[in-house]
Amino acid sequence: MADLDELLRAIEAGEDAHLELKSVARAPGNLPDKDDVAKALCAFANAGGGRLVLGVEDDGTVTGIGDRTAGDQLQRHVAQIARDLVPPLFVDQALVMHEGARLLVVTVPAFLPERPFKSRHRLYIRDHNQSREMTREEEVRAYTSVERVSFDEQSIDRTTLDDLDLAEVSATFRAAYPSYREENRMAHLRAAHCVAGRHLTVTGALLFTASPTTWIRGAFVNALQFPGTVSSTTVVASERIEGPLRHQLARTVDFIVARVGDPSARSDVVRQPAGIRRAVWVEAVANALQHRDYRSPSTTRVFVFADRVEIINPGELLNRLTVEGVRLAGTSQLRNPNLAAVLARAGQRDNAGLGVPEIFQAVVELGLPEPQIRVAHGEFALTVPLPPGP
Repeated sequence: MADLDELLRAIEAGEDAHLELKSVARAPGNLPDKDDVAKALCAFANAGGGRLVLGVEDDGTVTGIGDRTAGDQLQRHVAQIARDLVPPLFVDQALVMHEGARLLVVTVPAFLPERPFKSRHRLYIRDHNQSREMTREEEVRAYTSVERVSFDEQSIDRTTLDDLDLAEVSATFRAAYPSYREENRMAHLRAAHCVAGRHLTVTGALLFTASPTTWIRGAFVNALQFPGTVSSTTVVASERIEGPLRHQLARTVDFIVARVGDPSARSDVVRQPAGIRRAVWVEAVANALQHRDYRSPSTTRVFVFADRVEIINPGELLNRLTVEGVRLAGTSQLRNPNLAAVLARAGQRDNAGLGVPEIFQAVVELGLPEPQIRVAHGEFALTVPLPPGP
């Protein structure tokens, strides 16, 4: 009720830099013009976030968006418009009721390291209560500015310090910081941007809660093994991998290695057949988990086929990165710098120090084709070829 009261007060106050009201009453099929919605979402994304409230006239009169079916259709309409921006944008949508009228509230996050966003090759920004095209000077600033606060250090209001898994905190920090002492636990949590006041941050929830999906919907791994070289309804093995992120990493690598083998493992004195080392899988999975976009409700997926492994995570490359830069030079721009720092310090790469170029090199040295990187539809996919079976 408090959230609805706040929304109604904002509607009554009128449009501003972070609020736009839009009627659908006269729109064909109760679906607003795609370009108008894209322009608003793009402008909010480039200017610190905001809310687009559908079902409200410019004067604040609530007219609604129709019945539940119309609400579902409208949500799909908005989601597709957001995905069609460049890069794709993930938004939160919520249906709320007020005096028998249904409204759709579309929230654009404030912290978007992928910015700037484009709609139809144009950049927009919020200017007071209007969305307009950027000037040339604003475009230059948009491409050269650096996000000062990353998404992974944003606090999650529904969390408390009681949600911390203290055993996991101790295990992780002992591995990350040789000088760690329990009496300094809170100082370490604050320094690592895992807590903010009385709440956990995104980093803290991912690393140090028993079930991160309680707060971050897609924060788990779906791992599947298929019997051949194409995906199908027939699955050899599957696992939904949840829990603190270090555990997700270890269990996901275990899932892969159990199915493709590990040449560095020994059974008594017999070494396994030549293949891809475990350290390569650790690096590949760690990259997916620490660089994915945790604002997306999509999950990280791992598909094991007879001839390859595909590791897919939500989130395209940030605006200064290219596939060639990542592949050849290991160039990186961290989406979740605090999360990546703790994982790295905690030794989640078996001290191998591998990067993307080293993954490519390790695979090519086995006489296999180069791994492939695919960036499309809001996702980053790494495909690693496997040696032929016996």
